[in-house]
Amino acid sequence: MSASGIRKITISNLSPNSQDFLIVGVIIAKRAPKSFYSRRDGNARGVWGFTLRDSPADYINVTAWGSPDYIEFLSSTYKVGDVVDITNTRVITRNNDDQFQPTVTSCMELVFNEDISQICLHDEDDWDGFTSLLHLPTKPPSNYLNLSDIKVHGKLLSGQHTNILVAVQRVGEVREISKEGKELKVLEVIVMDKTSAGFSVQIWDEDMIQRAIQWKPRYTVLFMSDIRVSWNTFKRCMCGTIGIKSIITENPSTREAKSLANYASSAPLQSQDIIDNMAANMPNPETIVNVMSCFSVIKQAFSGESSECFTALVYAVVHEFDLDGLQNVVNSKCNTCNETVPFTTCENSSCIMKGAKTLFNYNIRISLMDHTAKLINCRLPDNVATSVLGMQAESFVQLSESQRISLKWKYLLKKTASRLVILPATKEGSPCFSVVDLTLVTFQEYASKVLIY
Repeated sequence: MSASGIRKITISNLSPNSQDFLIVGVIIAKRAPKSFYSRRDGNARGVWGFTLRDSPADYINVTAWGSPDYIEFLSSTYKVGDVVDITNTRVITRNNDDQFQPTVTSCMELVFNEDISQICLHDEDDWDGFTSLLHLPTKPPSNYLNLSDIKVHGKLLSGQHTNILVAVQRVGEVREISKEGKELKVLEVIVMDKTSAGFSVQIWDEDMIQRAIQWKPRYTVLFMSDIRVSWNTFKRCMCGTIGIKSIITENPSTREAKSLANYASSAPLQSQDIIDNMAANMPNPETIVNVMSCFSVIKQAFSGESSECFTALVYAVVHEFDLDGLQNVVNSKCNTCNETVPFTTCENSSCIMKGAKTLFNYNIRISLMDHTAKLINCRLPDNVATSVLGMQAESFVQLSESQRISLKWKYLLKKTASRLVILPATKEGSPCFSVVDLTLVTFQEYASKVLIY
């Protein structure tokens, strides 16, 4: 596009007086096209908006007007990631209070008109310089909230827009639902960060849905700017929604994003794994001092008031501690293929050639009971079980049956102070209880600490 009198200009140099210019930039976000009937002449009109960027610091909103068919054509032709040339647009001063467009750095806005404006794919060989901008967040790299903060503050943040830096945990299935007489598509993406997992983000825009179904769990990191967070009554937790103000930066080129990517590649994703990981990495279990009865723990775990983990110090009797029965107390896995092995060594021929070894980990669940209720399926993470039993799992498997019985009765039906981390029940599953510390106590201490209800 080198028409006579047309000069190339950057976003930073635009002003309301700019005329006869060419803008080159990469589309970093787009909105769904809309059509309506003009109040002035009754004719059908269409409008479509997208956001253009030409440097790390400069990005601007573009609003295209025209017939519904033309606007639909533009929207379906150009997508996020395309580098485009735009000419013959009008420059106006941006409305700072606009709630229907993303927040941008330019104080200007481009108005594209079907009759006079032109857009086409950029045909020069400098695409890489523009597409690299797709990996730069539109907000400062550290300007985001942790998911745990969103969950904790809950309803105080409901209805607000915020930024989050997350890794994809799971991409759901595209669903079709009826809403206000229209058939719409929606996609739920579950995301996580270093502080929390299982945060739901809903996507209603079809173009964004097509982008999202390509995201890879554990490996795709997202900087989501201006997503709307709100309290979901059905899920009983805070959720996010990608809206018209949102800009999604995939795999950002920032230090914070790289650190999260390293964490996400091996982070626990299942509820029990998450709670075990928290329990195993708790720096000082003695900081858990809020005494609760078994009934109180169960009541809070099933209350649905929050999906966030909580802790409790429970004075209770160990009611079940099956070290010598049918319960599988120790898991054994091959350190090469990571598969469970039924014997002392892996039978896989390739593992044998590599000199594979068998790794042993405790898999112990106990029950705690006081006069108010019984807590079942309380898991002892491997490091806690090692501390309680006084030996590694590989040593435990060498014990005789009589030795296991003796070890069991050291705790069975004994009064204890048990420090727990609890992941409350959700629509998808039951609560998880993990013991981070288990110590025997005297009758006097037990009697003075145990709660009435």
